[in-house]
Amino acid sequence: MGHGVSKRTMIPKVQKMCGRRPSKLWIRRFLARRTDIVLKRPTGLDPKRAQAFNLATVDHHFELLQAFLQEHQIPWENVYNMDEKGIQLGGGRKGNRQKYFYSRDQKCRVKMQSAELELVTIIECVAADGTSIPPGFVFQGVEMFPEWFCEPNTLIATSENGWTSDFIGAEWFKIIFIPNQTCVYDII
Repeated sequence: MGHGVSKRTMIPKVQKMCGRRPSKLWIRRFLARRTDIVLKRPTGLDPKRAQAFNLATVDHHFELLQAFLQEHQIPWENVYNMDEKGIQLGGGRKGNRQKYFYSRDQKCRVKMQSAELELVTIIECVAADGTSIPPGFVFQGVEMFPEWFCEPNTLIATSENGWTSDFIGAEWFKIIFIPNQTCVYDII
């Protein structure tokens, strides 16, 4: 996963196999013959995430989660997923218009790229029953002016790189999550 073949890298491979450079229409005819392959733009995936994201790891996680919930009689509406999503400033996906070949059945179409970007981070949280908790936003910088933000019940923070820190995560948990969670049973 993550090392796709582009038009630019395929042409030399075909030339090496056939002994001559393929024509400009070769790619189009190749795709017409091989309906199981598509040419699409991938999304970026950091190599560290790619290493941990595999079927065996994900299956094992959910087996452990199910066993824990059953053992402690925790209902699904008390299960929350909190995550953070970085939004790239000044570029990102639009900068690379190159497409890569993938199996038509392959839904996860990624190409590894560096995660070293300027970000605004969004902290989001959703319960297994579909209810959501208000978000948090982390901007790159040292100082901010509270009067710029008028949304109540939303955490606005800054960090040197725009990423969530342990401190910012704990603040979001205390200021936003605890007052807004809707646990059915008091399990803490």
